[in-house]
Amino acid sequence: MLPAGLLGDRFGRRLMLILGLGIFLAGSAVGAVAGDVNTVIAARAVMGVGAALGLSLGPIIGGWLLDHVWWGSVFLVNVPMAALGITACVFLLPETRDPASPKVDTVSTAFTAGGLGALVYAIIEAPARGWGDPLVPAMLAGSAALITALVMRERRLARPMLDMTLLAHRGFLFNTLAATLVMFVLSGLLFVLRPYLQAVLGHDAFGTGLRLLPMMGGLLVAARTAQPVVARFGARAVVSAGLAVLAFAALLGSRTTVESGYGFTALWLSVAGLGFGLSVVPAMDGALGTLPADRAGWGSPHAFRAVGEAPGC
Repeated sequence: MLPAGLLGDRFGRRLMLILGLGIFLAGSAVGAVAGDVNTVIAARAVMGVGAALGLSLGPIIGGWLLDHVWWGSVFLVNVPMAALGITACVFLLPETRDPASPKVDTVSTAFTAGGLGALVYAIIEAPARGWGDPLVPAMLAGSAALITALVMRERRLARPMLDMTLLAHRGFLFNTLAATLVMFVLSGLLFVLRPYLQAVLGHDAFGTGLRLLPMMGGLLVAARTAQPVVARFGARAVVSAGLAVLAFAALLGSRTTVESGYGFTALWLSVAGLGFGLSVVPAMDGALGTLPADRAGWGSPHAFRAVGEAPGC
């Protein structure tokens, strides 16, 4: 994600969007005909480079396809959608670019990928190997070293890819951290929710997707009420309230047991969706609103990278 925005600025945002859709289409096609798990993982990695899956419709449509059609259809359904998106971009979207944007720094990109990759690998391996296994602290130390090297390098560059001076804006820092924390909490909830609904409560893939809808309901309610509430009380107060609501949802989720049943789960899913909607959108708007007009172009991708780079499910 770090170089993607800059590549769009320099070579054309429509071109990069078409390229991203094309990569996503190719990854979907490979995943649809995959014959083993390693090919599926590789295809999903390619799809991750191209785009992100939809949060609300993805589990429902994917679950129905898994239950009623060939399993590869969950990938194949993306192919016509990506082709349609590419066609629309070619004929409807004008090309724009900013030749004055910073160049893509391959060293900084490598530091970012290596640092975050080592961090995620350590988190994945620690439960199985144990936190005392030599590999886990070694990967954590390597991650810290690479991310530190990234920060030091970016601070020295005249035109950095990751503009660290944006963090000097307190409003930008607060709202970006808030949005990142929201994604951490939401990813943690969703990570354990699907196995609970399937392995514990015994629902199939389609039923599991349907039972995620209460979160979408809470999100829709928050989306309709967020702007008037922000206008009355201010973005910081609304974001703080959204974080508190999301924390309460996480607390309820932690109390879920085998005997709880879906009703209790639907309750805290609705609360989680409400907290998510009240915090993320006002946080992103607030982050950009604190920046001078001449920094908004850099600020937007920085804010969304901070959210997108949070380890998710």
